[in-house]
Amino acid sequence: MVPPPPPSFPKPPSGSAVFRARSMIRQQNNPRFFGYWPFGVVLLLLWLVCLIPTAHFTDTSVRFLAYAALGLLPVIGLTALIAELTLPGVRRVIGDEPLPPDADPVRLAVAEKLVEEGVLGGDPETNRLARIRADQKLREYGILFPGRTSACLAVLTCVQIALLTWWLVTDGISVDSVFLFFTVLVNGLATFLHPSIAARDRHRAESLRAAYDHHAAGGRER
Repeated sequence: MVPPPPPSFPKPPSGSAVFRARSMIRQQNNPRFFGYWPFGVVLLLLWLVCLIPTAHFTDTSVRFLAYAALGLLPVIGLTALIAELTLPGVRRVIGDEPLPPDADPVRLAVAEKLVEEGVLGGDPETNRLARIRADQKLREYGILFPGRTSACLAVLTCVQIALLTWWLVTDGISVDSVFLFFTVLVNGLATFLHPSIAARDRHRAESLRAAYDHHAAGGRER
């Protein structure tokens, strides 16, 4: 059984946690839109930044508009490609029971903390949201396949090490190479720590789910 939470747990969620919870509710009830929206915004901002040097290299407004339109085409294409590629994974995590569209973001933020700690709270509705999120947590790729996730991180780290070596040989030590060195350290550390972190998160999500189902059944062992 999961031990009962201390009287002071959980603490009131922060404003950023409530914002993330509100965004999660909207995303789970409209996953396609929220697949396009973040990638579209990022790529559109990148397109706008690229317009600044384009304005200096073009001598007429017609040519500038032509280059801008050509640059917008890959932005639209990449947005659609990335969103559609990630959509199946998002739907797999959501499963057959998305978060209710009228869920309270504050309760959901508290429920996220309950899932992280693997304990139930004192509010039934918050516990119900935590039960939904625990199920979804157990369907996340990093939780289902920690070995594959670590392997992907290891490959990324090796690529970064190769790039860092080439950078040091050709340009020497610079601000960029120092930044890349620290990203190599972070990814290398994540490669080794991810399996244990995933196992801990899986255990806590399973514990919360078992505790909720136990209490829902009347709190008696069958």
